[in-house]
Amino acid sequence: MVEHEQTIFAPMFWGFVLSIFLGGMTVVQAHIYFPAKKDRSVIRWTAALMLLFDIASSALIAYSIYYYLNLDRSSGSKLLRRKLAVLHSLFIQESQPSSSSSQFSAECLISALITYISQLYFVHQLVIVRRAGKGSWVIISLITIFATLAVMGGIGCVSSMYVWNEAVLAHRNKAFTIFFALAKGFSAITDILATVAMCLFLTDQKGGIERTNSLLSQVMLFVIQRGILVTLIQVLVLVTFLAAPNNLAWLALHMNVTRLYANTFFAM
Repeated sequence: MVEHEQTIFAPMFWGFVLSIFLGGMTVVQAHIYFPAKKDRSVIRWTAALMLLFDIASSALIAYSIYYYLNLDRSSGSKLLRRKLAVLHSLFIQESQPSSSSSQFSAECLISALITYISQLYFVHQLVIVRRAGKGSWVIISLITIFATLAVMGGIGCVSSMYVWNEAVLAHRNKAFTIFFALAKGFSAITDILATVAMCLFLTDQKGGIERTNSLLSQVMLFVIQRGILVTLIQVLVLVTFLAAPNNLAWLALHMNVTRLYANTFFAM
């Protein structure tokens, strides 16, 4: 159970501050990508969907922050007490579904979908390398399976927030905890496997041309950096979620999972 309002406000606020910065980076990358890249239509539509999802996620978080922190001076302490009561019902005690809980549920669903799309795009890159004669279809299949399990766990989290109508973000029921752990755990496994597989596949592509080898080394460096970044954020979210059940520090990290995956998608 969350004991103080600060454990709700602080992670939400500072997580949102960071998400604004990362969200701006996504918009800049999209602005650079669309005029310059001439990818196939399906890739460009996927990129547009990622951008729209990221903006939608930012809007949901922004509205939540506004709803909780904005105070109407004309209403004074009465409105403050009402909003604190909403916070109490959302994060601490059981309650009926509200617009605030719906916002968090929608944001969690968008986060799961963006993660899944980004990981499938990485699988797409692995398939391209495999068709060039290097790599293993078994590994690619395993990565796809783990990514699918991760998004299923994310959908399970969203479903539990609706079905049980509880303040699952803090006073968690067992189903929500299991689904959340599965989603983040499988996502981390997916990113680790994808990073290792791409590095191995690209290493096999190296030959006797120094310029080509140098380019492949640069791509591998980016892949490793990307893998470390997204895996780290998933692991940190999972660890803080499980290790500190009475605190919402994990929420600040969770808010930025979407931003990191969207950024790395456009960077690829």
